[in-house]
Amino acid sequence: MQLRSTLLICFVWLLLLPATSTRAQEVSTDPPPAPVRLMAEWEESQALLVSWRNQHAILLREIVRHGSAECKVIIFADNPSAVSNYLSSGNVSLENVEILSPEYDSIWIRDYGPFIAQHLGLPIYEAIEPPYDWVHSGGNNLRDGMGTIFSSDLILEENPFKTEAEIDQIANLFFGADRYVKLPALPYDVIHHLDMHMRFIDEETIIIGEYPDGVSDGPQIEANIEYLLNEVPTPFGNPYRIIRIPMPPDAQGRYPDQNGDYRTYTNSLFVNGTVLVPTYDEQYDTTALRIYEEALPGYNIVGIDCNGIIPSLGAIHCITKLVGVN
Repeated sequence: MQLRSTLLICFVWLLLLPATSTRAQEVSTDPPPAPVRLMAEWEESQALLVSWRNQHAILLREIVRHGSAECKVIIFADNPSAVSNYLSSGNVSLENVEILSPEYDSIWIRDYGPFIAQHLGLPIYEAIEPPYDWVHSGGNNLRDGMGTIFSSDLILEENPFKTEAEIDQIANLFFGADRYVKLPALPYDVIHHLDMHMRFIDEETIIIGEYPDGVSDGPQIEANIEYLLNEVPTPFGNPYRIIRIPMPPDAQGRYPDQNGDYRTYTNSLFVNGTVLVPTYDEQYDTTALRIYEEALPGYNIVGIDCNGIIPSLGAIHCITKLVGVN
């Protein structure tokens, strides 16, 4: 079983130039020219990226099936022809799919890249040289598209040689973040990435996981919600609208504090008009999918079985990456 690493060598973002720009593709370790805005995930995307691993082929195939109906899907694979044949045998159209074979890391593409700027003709900015070098996980970077970033306080642990003020400055220069909200990490979430229990669906609405009273990470989640509601207004100055979604037990009825899998419905993905939601067990899934449908009318809500990958501490959001439109 491939477990996720919580430490990264560096963190690289692709920043899209305006459509009117004529600047050539570039690689820079300096911050991008201001103004910088990090898009929210519900904004329009031109491509969905995944890294292929055969042990999760069924899950990846379903992501490609539904993602390619919304935008181009770019797959990183060791054996492109084998992946192509597998998709075709599963009745997945390849019309909107591109399969590349560059060097790449694990299936957890959310946390390490990818480094395809040249392929797409985009500039790439690497925060890897002092004074801007830092470690940051993609699953621990939730943003509203309006200058606010949310992370767990893992970000402080990952960068022990930087002050919080220095971290905030890097986020401002590279992400355009003028507000960086850091929440206490959850005791039983081993990787401490917010996407395991939180999902922003617009600038003022958050879907947040809910446990039975006093169970597992429930108490810390409730404390974090209280902090958000009392201390952190939306970009428009309002209290956040919180939508609760149950965190289901594993197949043995266990929660993470009982060594159960960290099953989560918030590790979902917007792909333009479709939202891909992890599923596990019909008796719990129907409630979760209904909550998404009621919260996002007009979207195509698609459940995808994630039982095979969730023991490795991640689901759909963790193994995907979006590239926004110019």
